[in-house]
Amino acid sequence: MGNKRWLAYANTDKCNHIKALKTLGYISWSNDSRKFEVGDVVFLYIRQYRRVIYKTRVERINILREDTDFWKEQFQQEVKNQLTSRLRLEKIYKGEELNEEKLSNYGYDGKSIQRPSSKNERLLSYIEQVFDRV
Repeated sequence: MGNKRWLAYANTDKCNHIKALKTLGYISWSNDSRKFEVGDVVFLYIRQYRRVIYKTRVERINILREDTDFWKEQFQQEVKNQLTSRLRLEKIYKGEELNEEKLSNYGYDGKSIQRPSSKNERLLSYIEQVFDRV
């Protein structure tokens, strides 16, 4: 069982992650060189709002994408057969403490999460503390 924390960048230009989470209660996240394990926590930075809004937990790994309908049409063919991890929604944060400006005080530079990252422990601990108060 995993217990790693990750920060991932949700690109709203390609997929409506917000609607998928609201409708399904989870999203499918593409497998890449970062290997999630079941039980890992993944915080989602939502590009459109320039802040972390969601805390998710890896529920399943190496499964076919289940959220293709929430991708913009021009990307659906490309992603529909991808192996992914299912990220189950745990909490939503609606405050200002996880916006880009506040995160920069903890080492967030806007480039550090083009792929999911678990490297900045100071940043991830701060995000976790904010979600613990939700």
